[in-house]
Parts: sequence; C-alpha cells; structure tokens
Amino acid sequence: EDSSFGYNRRPGDPDIESALAVIGELKALETLSLAENAMSAIPMSVFQCTALKRLSLQDVRIRSVQPEIGALENLEHLNLNGGTWDPVDFPPEVQKLTRLKTLHIAHLSHKTPEEEQAYITHLQERFPETVSIPVLDVLRQRHGL
Repeated sequence: EDSSFGYNRRPGDPDIESALAVIGELKALETLSLAENAMSAIPMSVFQCTALKRLSLQDVRIRSVQPEIGALENLEHLNLNGGTWDPVDFPPEVQKLTRLKTLHIAHLSHKTPEEEQAYITHLQERFPETVSIPVLDVLRQRHGL
C-alpha cells in the first residue's frame, strides 16, 4: 500500500527543515508533497526517503537540485513545476534516477533563444529520452528540433 505524506507550512510554524527533520525516518514513504512551501532547496531529510516514488515540490522556488537527489533511486515522478520561471539546474547525480518516468518543470519565461537552447542541451544531457519532460517537448517544438 502506498504511504503518503504532505506538508504545507502555515504562519507561525517552524522553518521547513526543522518541521521535516523526522521525515527521513519514514523509510517506506512512497509519496511526498511539499507543494506551495517557502523554501529554496529540497530539505536534506527528503533524500533519506529512499523508497520515494513521487515527489511534488510544485510552486516551490527551487533553482538548483542538490546532488543528494541521486539517493532517490526509486523515484518515478518529480514535480518542480510552477516555482520559478528560470531554468532548474540538475546535477549529474540525477542520472542515478533510472526509474524516473516524468519530470515536470516550469516553462521558461523571458529567456533568449540561446538560453532556451542551452537549457534544452542541459536537460538532454541529464535525462534519457525515456523520461517524459513536457517543457522539453515545448522547447524542442519552439526551436524546430
């Protein structure tokens, strides 16, 4: 049975890292939603949840994913959509996510064609063709690729 956990910080709550310090102890956790939380990085405790299959950080302003993401080898769906209109930087360690099926990230806004082309290259270098990345399809179409 799928085990799920969601957290939305409310005014007066402790900072997200403190609130989620215990999450790493949930070794069987398969679905985690931290959507719409004010943070700029994935909490380190998340990387201890090695059974995680779905991770949603929708509407979270993450611009760079930490190398520790490679520990989530069971991850199938990663949602980083809507948090930033800038490119998200992915470390080489994402290549350890061999079960990843979908990656949702925001469309780029106010970027030059050269910046978009560089991002296409970055995503293609980091993720195999088997991963569905809707924004990549849009960018390829826009650039006639």
